[in-house]
Amino acid sequence: WQDGGGVFQSFAAPISLAEGVHALGYRSQDTVGHREVLRSTTVLVDATTPQTALVVLGGHQFAGPESATFYASSGTRLGLQAIDPLASGVASGVELTTYRDNGIAQTFSGPITLPEGAHALSYQSQDRVANLEILRSTNVWIDAMPPVTTWHIGSPWYVGADGTNYITPATTVTLTAADPALPTGQPGSGVRQIEVAIDGGPFQTHAAPLTFAEGRHT
Repeated sequence: WQDGGGVFQSFAAPISLAEGVHALGYRSQDTVGHREVLRSTTVLVDATTPQTALVVLGGHQFAGPESATFYASSGTRLGLQAIDPLASGVASGVELTTYRDNGIAQTFSGPITLPEGAHALSYQSQDRVANLEILRSTNVWIDAMPPVTTWHIGSPWYVGADGTNYITPATTVTLTAADPALPTGQPGSGVRQIEVAIDGGPFQTHAAPLTFAEGRHT
C-alpha cells in the first residue's frame, strides 16, 4: 500500500493515519508473481472534536455571584450552536448536540426554555466519526418573580377610620423593595430600581424620602 503516491509498503498490521486527507493506493501479489491492478481510495481522517457555544435568545440577563453563573428572566431562551472546525482540510460535520439540565440528559433540537429556579446546564457535541467534545457547563438561575415594594411613613402620622393616611408636610415617606428568593433557595437577581408616580404623574426613580404639600395625594 502507499499513501499520497509515496513509496509502497507491505501491509502487516492495521494502518493508522494522521488527521488530514489521504489518497491510499493498494494492491496484492500472489506467490507466483501475479500483481493485482492498483486500487485506490481517499480517506479523510477527522481527529478534531466539535465546538459548542451557548447562545442567549431574548429576555433579560444579569451577572450571577460567580463567572459561571448568570440570572435570566423567564422570557429567556437558550440555544446551542455547534460547529465541527476544519482541521488539515477535514471536517466530518456535527452529528448531534446533547445537554443536561440538572442531570437529565436530552438531545438538543431547538431553543431551550427553563422554568424558574436554578439550573446546572452542561452540554457537548459529537461529530459524524464519534469525536466527542469535552463537557461544557454553566449555571442559569431563572428569576420569574418581581420584587415586593413596601412603603414606610414617618411621624407624625395618623390613620383614619376609613384607612386614609394623614401626615404633615414634614412627614417623610420612604419606599423599600426586596427581590424574593428563587424556589430552589438561591437569592433573587436583586432590585434594580424603585419607581414612584405621584398624583397620576410619570414614574420617576425613587432615590430619597418623599414629602408632600398640604392636600390629598395618591
